[in-house]
Amino acid sequence: MIELKDISSDIDLEKFNIDLLQKSFPKEEYRDLNVLKQYIQNKSIFYPKTILLDKKPIGIFHYWKLEEYFYIEHFAISSEHRNKGLGEACLSHIQQTILNNKTIVLEVEIPNSKIAIRRINFYKRLGFHLMDFEYYQPPYKKDYNQIEMKLMINKQIDKIHILNKIRNLMYLNIYNTH
Repeated sequence: MIELKDISSDIDLEKFNIDLLQKSFPKEEYRDLNVLKQYIQNKSIFYPKTILLDKKPIGIFHYWKLEEYFYIEHFAISSEHRNKGLGEACLSHIQQTILNNKTIVLEVEIPNSKIAIRRINFYKRLGFHLMDFEYYQPPYKKDYNQIEMKLMINKQIDKIHILNKIRNLMYLNIYNTH
C-alpha cells in the first residue's frame, strides 16, 4: 500500500529524504540543505513527504500549495525501486488523493537529452502537458545561475496571463524572487 508520510517529526525519514534528494537531482536543482531543514520545520505552504510502500520508504515527494495550484518541486523513487511502475502508481495515487485532481505544475529540463525526454514522456503518460512558455528556474543557491526549464501542467493552459500568474507565484513563494 502506498502512503505519504510527513518528514517534519521523523529524523530517519528526513535523512532518507535528503539522501534521495542528493542522489536524484543535480545540486543546482535543490536548495541548501540547512535552508531545506528550516523549510521542513517552518514553511506553512511547503509539504515535504516520504513515499512509503508497505511502510518502507521508497521515494520523496515535495510540493507547494500556491493559491489554487500545486507545484511539485521534487519527486523521485529510489534507484532500487525504479522501472517497476511504482513512479506512475505513486504519482497517480498522489494526484487522486492528496492533490484532489487540482491544477498541478512541475518543472522539467529542456528536452535535449534522452533522460530529459524520458522524464517528459513519463509525465505526459500521467496527463501532463508541456507548456510552450519561456521559463527559467531561479537559482536555489547564491552564486548559482538560473536554469532554462519547461513547465508541465496537468491541464491544458493556453492563456499567457495564467502561465505568468503561475510563474510569478512560484518565483515569489518558492524562490523568493519577483
